[in-house]
Amino acid sequence: LYAGLSAMVKRQDEVQNATILPRMLVTIGYLLFYLGASSPNAPWTKVLSYLPFWTPTLMLLRIALGTAAWWEIVVTIALMLVAILACTWFAARLYRYGVLMYGQKPGLGQVMKLAFGR
Repeated sequence: LYAGLSAMVKRQDEVQNATILPRMLVTIGYLLFYLGASSPNAPWTKVLSYLPFWTPTLMLLRIALGTAAWWEIVVTIALMLVAILACTWFAARLYRYGVLMYGQKPGLGQVMKLAFGR
């Protein structure tokens, strides 16, 4: 994701702004880890541990505390594999169009159209 998003900018100082969303998702995951440590059986902890951006922190917390069933671990691994493939596909499309559109500054709508359009 970082490579795909970084390819959409033309100057090095714009990279930080382009990659803020993935960085925020990772940061939120660490904050959720500390909140989840006090209540690993809470419904929000269980639900958010299935979302791929937060699976590495919340599911590992649940596994370490013994609150995750074996089938939950298998499901989250499968979801992570699907998310990795989807993110790789998305980043490859962004990178390809970012290289082709060098010098232009696309908006969010144009980026989504390039990534998901034909």
